[in-house]
Amino acid sequence: MKNIRIFFLCVLISGIMFSCSKGYGTSYLQKNLTVYYTNNNDLNLVKKLADYWFSNGLIGTKAQTIRLITEGKNNRQLQLIAVKNLDVKSLKFDDISKLQTLENELNKTIFKGNEVDVVLCDSRFNVTNNLNY
Repeated sequence: MKNIRIFFLCVLISGIMFSCSKGYGTSYLQKNLTVYYTNNNDLNLVKKLADYWFSNGLIGTKAQTIRLITEGKNNRQLQLIAVKNLDVKSLKFDDISKLQTLENELNKTIFKGNEVDVVLCDSRFNVTNNLNY
């Protein structure tokens, strides 16, 4: 009976863990940064992205999660979770400029010819704002 309880508990915990990350893609963890990515061929890009995030001070003391989506051969989107109810229209010009600079830098240093669009998302990676539109 005890073995059945332990087995059921393991299945329950595995199901919860799977459902929490379901649909986000494969995860790569570096310290307190989690990067989800949807194309397994992008692992090297994801590692470079994580290194860039740390070397440029884009991570604080709290855990942070970002997501790289690849659709097709060269169509990539970097999803950043924004604070609740943040609307791109309410962002100051300086903030928008910094995000566009980040996108340009990533395209020059990490993605080189395979451009990425930086978008703002809610906590479940639903796109709320695309800076390019």
